[in-house]
Amino acid sequence: MPTSMLPAAPIMVPTDGTEASARAIDMGLSLASVMNTHVVFFHVLPPLATVELMADTIQGSEPGHAAAMAKRGRQMLASACSRASESGVPAAADQVVDRRPDCAILRACAKHGCGMIVMASHMLAESYSAFHPSCSRKVLRAAGVPVLICK
Repeated sequence: MPTSMLPAAPIMVPTDGTEASARAIDMGLSLASVMNTHVVFFHVLPPLATVELMADTIQGSEPGHAAAMAKRGRQMLASACSRASESGVPAAADQVVDRRPDCAILRACAKHGCGMIVMASHMLAESYSAFHPSCSRKVLRAAGVPVLICK
C-alpha cells in the first residue's frame, strides 16, 4: 500500500458541549475524513468538590451532581460519535475526571496515540488570559503534536 494511503494517527477532539466545541468537532471530522483516520472525542469532568460530597453524605442522598455531570458528558460524547457516524468517520470516546483539563487532554492524546489535537478556544479577554492562561493555550504550549484551535 502506498504511504499516502496509510491512515494517519487519530485526531483528538476535546469537547465541553459549547458552540466553539461543536465547531472543533466539525473541523476534526472534516480533517479525519480527508486524512483517512478516526477521531477520539474527549471530555474532562471537574472533580466533585468535597463540600458537595459531604453535603450529599450528610443528607443521605445519592451523589447526584457527580452522576448528572458524568451522564451529561456521556451524552455529549455520544452525540459527537453520532455526528462522526453520519460523516462516515470512525470515532471513539473517552471521559475522565481531572482538575487540570489541559493535562488530561495531553495524557489522553498520548494514551490514544493521537497525532493532532483539534480543540475550541473560548477567547478570554487578553488582560485576563495573561494571568490565567486558557486550557487551549496550555495545551498549545505543551503538546508534542500539532494543535488546531477553533474559535
